Amino acid sequence: HSPAGLATATAIASASGPASAIATSAVGTARQARRPTYAPPRLRQDAMTRTAAPAQARGVATRAQSTEATPTSAKRTALADAPVAIVSTRACPYCKRAKEALTDAGITWADVDVSGDEALRAKVREMTGSRTVPQIFVGGKSIGGSEDLVASLADGSFQATAKAASPPALPPALLELAHAAAAAAAKDAAADADSAARGGELRALAAHMSASPGGLARVGGGAAVTAPFTGAAAVDWIVGRQPGCSRDAALATATALLAENLITPHRPATGGGAAAPRGAAAAGARTPVLSEKQRYVFVSELPLRPQDKSLPLNAHYEWSGGARPATQVATELRSLILELYERHLSADGRSVSYKAMKTDPLFRRYVDATAELQALDLAPLNVPELTALFINLYNALIVHALVVLGAPDGTLSRLAFFGAAKYNIGGQQYSADDMENGVLRGNSAPASALWSLLGFPRLAKGQFSKTANDPRAKYICPKVDPRIHFALVCGAKSCPPIKLYTPDNLDEGLTAAGEAFCASEVSVDKRARAVTLSKIFKWYAPDFGASEVERLRWISQFLRGGAKADLDAMLAAGDGGRGIRLQYKKYDWDLNGE
Repeated sequence: HSPAGLATATAIASASGPASAIATSAVGTARQARRPTYAPPRLRQDAMTRTAAPAQARGVATRAQSTEATPTSAKRTALADAPVAIVSTRACPYCKRAKEALTDAGITWADVDVSGDEALRAKVREMTGSRTVPQIFVGGKSIGGSEDLVASLADGSFQATAKAASPPALPPALLELAHAAAAAAAKDAAADADSAARGGELRALAAHMSASPGGLARVGGGAAVTAPFTGAAAVDWIVGRQPGCSRDAALATATALLAENLITPHRPATGGGAAAPRGAAAAGARTPVLSEKQRYVFVSELPLRPQDKSLPLNAHYEWSGGARPATQVATELRSLILELYERHLSADGRSVSYKAMKTDPLFRRYVDATAELQALDLAPLNVPELTALFINLYNALIVHALVVLGAPDGTLSRLAFFGAAKYNIGGQQYSADDMENGVLRGNSAPASALWSLLGFPRLAKGQFSKTANDPRAKYICPKVDPRIHFALVCGAKSCPPIKLYTPDNLDEGLTAAGEAFCASEVSVDKRARAVTLSKIFKWYAPDFGASEVERLRWISQFLRGGAKADLDAMLAAGDGGRGIRLQYKKYDWDLNGE
């Protein structure tokens, strides 16, 4: 950024009065306002399953019933003084449901967010034997997960235990790690706030320019909002608002607005009123230069979706300049989606309001930020990086598409949905189906392909055409990791604690997602020698093993307790498990949201 441009922007923003700030994170009260919201489904062309409900902020957040979050120093006291603690991850529907149940029962609790701290997650796993959340602690002891909590609240035993318990809720070793994580989270939050403040000066300036009545000259006369303006008009406006500002300094400020993608070149013929995306190579080779003759528009005034409905959802304007590393961009986008999900997830964790999300200023910020994907360079990524990247992007894309396109309500609309749910990534179009089957499943055929439906998936063509030299075929995961199916869903009884995947937490996160999924989607009846599975295991059977027995052996590693013991015993029987009868649950296609 030009120092002169930033200095001018700061001066104008200060002189013009406060601009609306967009909060990228917020800590709510224990009892949040009830609004209809969702647990988003995992949508795909051939199968829809629940998407991983978002969330990822590093460290620990602590709250007490019906109180606002307090400063970090007080958080530590609140956690140490609470007799009940919920180990959770943000935007987990089942964690939220557990908190609501405790609040309704009049029980004070503290929240320990483990989503971003590996040591904390490991200690919880060591003490509970579970990788999933929520986990409830009372008086220094673990009492189990969400189902255990609901059952003990229903019979009154939890209330009696909580009343007799003394704080702290966490055992000493876990409490120490929680305090350390809280301190790290506070440090990260301070750094994020400082970074946001630096970019906020230019955002405030752009907002003031856009809303300025009669000030910024728009092309066509007058100052109609959404009409384009020339670079010269932007420079004139800045000079006129800052006494003593030179034209060179004003030009530097206007150029900074372009570099920050707050304004963008106006080319209405491409759809959406903005220039068409140029792709990774072109974006990376160019430094934005503002021309006083060129027409521009404010990115904030563009439609949420390109006017040309055939374009990707992130093609509503052209990204200026190059992009940051792919994993960093995807992580920030997923974090924004997780925050949106947390905001609009109902208190009981059962639904999300897409309508409310669409009008949230943070969603506007998310949509505009997705344009950076146009300039991503996938070439440097190894397999773990590519896997984490596309899991995060898939889950974010589904929420984005549900908000903008609406939920499909039948087979044909699902097909249409997956044609429109796509991003421009590095100059290439990737639909949700491309991300899943092309990248994450190693360029496999979709489950809806004819040969797949006939039981011969290996005869079907891959998602990306090799004969047509599809450039996307260069960036795929060469071997399918079946656990990716669990990363794109959320378990019905508990959630994996990792919702934002990185190369470092990928293995831990996928395993935890597998345990959460199988806990609710696999039922074992030893007496009947029957196993009931989610249809995911039927639709994508080759990913999990070459035969039914192989698939059951693979599934066994994610089961716990009696279910695992019973399945292992059935597999060890004289017939080697060949007599086990498989049946599949009826799939619930309903979208729990509006």
